[in-house]
Amino acid sequence: MKLYVPQEFRSNEEKIRQEEAKTILDIAKKYDIKIVDDVLEADFVIPVGGDGTTLHWSRKILKDYNVCKPILPIRTASPRSMGYLADIPITNVDEAIKRLSKEEYKVHKRHILDFYKNDEKTNFAIADITIMQVPREAMRCTLRVDNKLWFHYKSIPGDGITVATSTGTTGYNESAGGHVLDAADPVQSKQIVVTLRYPIYLRTPEVRSKVLSENSVIDFEFYRPYKSFVVADTEFSEILKSDKITIKKSDEKTFNLVKINGMEESKQSKDRRRIEFFERALFENTSVV
Repeated sequence: MKLYVPQEFRSNEEKIRQEEAKTILDIAKKYDIKIVDDVLEADFVIPVGGDGTTLHWSRKILKDYNVCKPILPIRTASPRSMGYLADIPITNVDEAIKRLSKEEYKVHKRHILDFYKNDEKTNFAIADITIMQVPREAMRCTLRVDNKLWFHYKSIPGDGITVATSTGTTGYNESAGGHVLDAADPVQSKQIVVTLRYPIYLRTPEVRSKVLSENSVIDFEFYRPYKSFVVADTEFSEILKSDKITIKKSDEKTFNLVKINGMEESKQSKDRRRIEFFERALFENTSVV
């Protein structure tokens, strides 16, 4: 068994993450697991941090090497990171690697969204894709799902639209009042959520957010503004009013998340931890990253 442990971190977390990465390296040696410097040689990738770190390395490996390596995220002890994707805190990493070495794990293959501009695939997203307007100018577009108008509306005004996988419904999607999926549920894990971001006049919940099947194809046509922005996970790009946009499930790539048997964190536990995290951020002036 071979592991790749990323050791490039943002400067404000560098000291903590370096120490935690070194801990993982030492534990891996204890169980005779080889650490490799080339990600292509690795059987598993173990990023240390929060959700941003997990998404960053998952995207980087998919984009730079075009391979879907199994990812086992370890939650850092830093109070600045929520780590919703990471079931295992750094304090339990010894037991996790021990069970990994004994093949006591399963790999959850979650779908990824592909982003097409004028019928050319230009990007992808593990968590979500958000199309947003320029400041102080409402977006107006036509939204179709499987060639059918969104609730028969020919034109939708608002601040933007988020399309999320089951992995990403607790991010931008939830902040806009969208449906939240349980990615551990075998049915919900294969669904997609489309949420209108603060639509003008369209206030009813069933119109603002809708759960779709994994094979749904979402098309956009824009009337204004002349230029908008797209955020695929954390990567920004521009689109013009004349661009035809399509979002659908990738047929080639998946997000392969490793779950250690007996160490999976329940959704209730994650929700409770998330509430505590944001309360701490609000009352203790802890930055949220």
